[in-house]
Amino acid sequence: MKKAILFFLMLPIFASCFGRTLSAEFSDPYNLPDGIIVCDGHFERTNKIFLKLQDYSSSYSKIVEYDAEELEISKTIFSCEKGFSIRDFNSTKNGFVFSVTSFGGGEENHVYFSDIYHYDCLSGELAKINEKPISESTRGYYPCEPHLNEKCALYLRHDFESEKSEIVMYDFATKKSDVIAEEKFPENTTGITFLDMDGEKMLYNSFNQEKPELHVFDLSTMEKIKTVSGLKTSYVHYNGCLDYESGTMVLYAASSRFGDLIYMIDLDSGKSKKLVGFRDYSLIKNDQMYFDGRNIMYTVQMDVSGYISDHYYAEIYDTQKLQSSQKPHTAFCFLTKDWKGFLIYDSKARTNKIHMQLVKKGASD
Repeated sequence: MKKAILFFLMLPIFASCFGRTLSAEFSDPYNLPDGIIVCDGHFERTNKIFLKLQDYSSSYSKIVEYDAEELEISKTIFSCEKGFSIRDFNSTKNGFVFSVTSFGGGEENHVYFSDIYHYDCLSGELAKINEKPISESTRGYYPCEPHLNEKCALYLRHDFESEKSEIVMYDFATKKSDVIAEEKFPENTTGITFLDMDGEKMLYNSFNQEKPELHVFDLSTMEKIKTVSGLKTSYVHYNGCLDYESGTMVLYAASSRFGDLIYMIDLDSGKSKKLVGFRDYSLIKNDQMYFDGRNIMYTVQMDVSGYISDHYYAEIYDTQKLQSSQKPHTAFCFLTKDWKGFLIYDSKARTNKIHMQLVKKGASD
């Protein structure tokens, strides 16, 4: 059956190095992309990436494999039932993890919880890897932050009865789970609010007498190897990214004085530097932030009047030059060591048409 999705591919460029630039348009209302998942090894072997599909009203949510050579969706990996949505995801060379979360829908006393799934590109197997629902609570949605490397997956589980946050490690070889770190809840939040992985190193946060701390944990030795204090004016950390090779972490946090901000910490000296501040009416969409050791990329969501497409833009911040560039009308962006990508609302059709750009680093947008 002919696909309703319209694709326009830059074939001469794509033929070299998998297309230094891949462009496509999506206008099928039942297949609008809301996220891009690139598994580098799978992409190199097959010319295929993965897309999270979800319209603006969240009437559906699914993950599909997109064949950039055949110019079509090749198969559906996962599709949510009504009342559930795919939220967080993270990829490595040959696989990815994602969370499936219930959402309230206006129901009184609705219980929010998440499940974590892993997809193995080599075997084509999809498996739920959490043993019980995560963060089961009537207090609202709490992120579970799924991440992975080639050996294991990590995620957050919040126990509201015992008032503690746990980091759970799922071993792909043994298919067993272990709690490798835990923190008690402080007042008004959970004990751990984010985690990140950089190979065998893990970054997560905690609170020491209500003051934020950042921890680097070595997964090969199962030891905490570094703890640094957060920026004095920061409080809750929504997200953080670690680049261990460059000795740098970047944090997205709420400030007790100035609103949300992004700042950077040097691992050797422990010194902090504020980089970006957000006004009261703007924030990072879904707290998603990417860092390649030099550049930070994120999508800004603004609470302003006008068309929905005008509420969003992508920002790339160069931590060496201390300057940023913006891409308007961007609903989603991502950054890896080799690639950057964007989902951009159409200037006329708005949320009913999405333009995708996938750019090899060094190529022009």
